[in-house]
Order: sequence, then C-alpha cells, then structure tokens
Amino acid sequence: MTREEALVKFRSEEAESILKKINRRYRHQLRERRDEFAQLLQEGFWSIISRLEDYPDFQVQEVQFSFLRTHIMDGTYRWLVELHDKNGEYTREDISQMLDMKSVLGIYDECREELYQAAAKYVNTLTPADCDLIMAENFAGQVMYLYILGVYAFRELASDPRWEDVEKDKIFRVLIGERKDKAFVVFAKGIPPKEPETVMERITRTPQESDFSSLEYVLYDFSNYHIQNRNICFRNVIFSSFRECVLEESQFLACKCMFTDWRNCHIHNAIMDGNCMNGADFTGSLLENVSMTGVRLDVLPYEETIPLNPAFIPASFRDATIKNVDFSGAFLAECDFRNARIGRINLEGADLRGAKIDVKYKEAWDLTDEQKNSIRWIEE
Repeated sequence: MTREEALVKFRSEEAESILKKINRRYRHQLRERRDEFAQLLQEGFWSIISRLEDYPDFQVQEVQFSFLRTHIMDGTYRWLVELHDKNGEYTREDISQMLDMKSVLGIYDECREELYQAAAKYVNTLTPADCDLIMAENFAGQVMYLYILGVYAFRELASDPRWEDVEKDKIFRVLIGERKDKAFVVFAKGIPPKEPETVMERITRTPQESDFSSLEYVLYDFSNYHIQNRNICFRNVIFSSFRECVLEESQFLACKCMFTDWRNCHIHNAIMDGNCMNGADFTGSLLENVSMTGVRLDVLPYEETIPLNPAFIPASFRDATIKNVDFSGAFLAECDFRNARIGRINLEGADLRGAKIDVKYKEAWDLTDEQKNSIRWIEE
C-alpha cells in the first residue's frame, strides 16, 4: 500500500470514526460547561479593565472576544481576549489577556492519542504529522461553537453592573469571531440609538425581497422600547436586546431571534408564533396573554448531518411570570423555568425534554405523563 492509499484509507475509516466520536463529546462538554467557558472570558475582560483603571483617558472602541490562538498540535489551548482603544496608544500587554482554556478544550489531547494509536498499524507509511493535520482540519470545522459561546459570554458581561461604568467610545463594537480565518463575525455598534419611532417604522414595514436576510438589526439595542400595535415579521434580530421593553397588542412572527435578551420585559396581548428563539433570555419577565405556538426555544441534540447548529444554549424563563401563555407545539427542550410563576399554560404537544422546573411546582403544571417523565425536576 502506497502512502497516498494509506492516507485515504486512514481518513475514511479509523480517523473518521474517531473524529465523529470526539466531536460529539466536544459539543456535549461545551454544553455542560458553557457557564465555565463564559466565566473565563468575563474574568479575562475584567482583568484588562482593572489594569486600565489608572488610564483615565482610555475609551474602549472594540472588544474582541474570539481571537482564537489555539495550538492543538502541542496541547496548549489559549484564548485571547483583547480590547482596542480609540487612539491605539496602548500596548498589547495593556489591552489583552491570554486565557488557559485547557479545561474546556483538553478533550483534543485524547483525540490526538487515539489517532496516533490507530495510525501505528500503517507502519512506514503514516506519521504523527499526518494525524496532527487531520485533527487540525477537524477542529477548524468545530471552532464555530466557541464563537457562539463568546456571544453567550458577552450577554452575561453586558448584564454586569460594572459594564455601564466602562468608558466606551461613541462608535463601539464587539467582535465575535476572528476576521483572518473568515470565521463568524458580528458587530455591536454603540452609537446612540435613533428615535424609537423611526426605528419601529422601519422594522415594522412590509418586508421587501431584499430585507429577508438583512443583518440590520443583528446585535441592535431595543432596550426600554415601547412596542405597541405593531407587526414585526420575518426579521433578523439575532443577538439583539429587548431588555425591559414593553411589547403589547402586537404581532412578532417568524423572526430569527436566537440569543435575544428579553430580561425584565412586559409582554402582553401579543402573538409571537413561529419564532426561532433558541438561547433567548426571559429572566424576570412578565408574559401575559401571549401566544408562542411552535416557537423554537430548545437546545438541539447533536446531529452529524447538522454538525454546527448553534442552538445549544438554553432559553431561560427563570424568575419569570407566565400567565395564559400558549406554548402548544413549542420546542422547549432544556429550557430553564426555575422559580417561574405560572398560570394557565397550554403545553399541548410541547417538547419539554430536559427542561428545568422546580419539583415543588410540579402539580401546578398541566402535563402529560410523558412530559412529566421527560422533565429534569429540580430539588431545592
């Protein structure tokens, strides 16, 4: 067998089997440890800010969370959190923090060893360098999960009271992703928002053909808006904030709302059917007389046919008040309902696998036996 033939065989047989297994474990671990990951990124950010407290003129123009410096070849896993200042006057030592991510990414050490062992039978044809290349190529295809978790980390960071005290340039942005390798990049512009009425007129107009995939409202800030008697359909508002807004007598339909922030909102007499809201956060909100039939709020299981589906951050209804809400046919797997106060919820046909609900409220939920058995009941 020639070297080329051995490499083709190894890739399609032993390596493919090992990588499928490792990718599944990698995704599962990131789901289980996403809070640890987010905490590491937040600590890195605040470490930089603490070093800059003696520089009164420093203004943050850019926060780059996902500047990945991962060296899986030698078993070191590092992540660079970096700020950019308005005038570019500070050194990298001032504005960056390298994080040790081995606890999150160390699973690839095991992958390397398995590939080495499997390649050993191809004597005099394959080398450890061949295994390293295969592993690196595979990791490049999986790195998107880390960028998604970077967004998750920023959502937590922006909710920290200290965030409001950080001096930010008038044109402020957050980068999730690394531009050089053309990974996932989104921007958050901290320009003072336009008049709410002007924005609402634009977002509620009848979508034109060119509007359906618009990124105009990605990472937009609608916080504290009063949205009344509006129809918002087929819009892309991924990563946007609706925190403390009022949404009433309105329709919010078939929108892309993944990772949106709805904390402490008042949503009533609203129709929100068919939205894709994986990873949305409704902590502390009041939902009253709301239809959310067929919404996707679930954490999706890993599928080899869709290896990079971003829906693996759970939606949260912690401490929310949910009254007369129609969740029929909704996908609610792994949603967090801890300490939620409920009344008259329709959960007919809803998927609640792994949802977190306080066991003390078990009798208050009108559930089928199948649904009850699928829920992760939380003891005090």
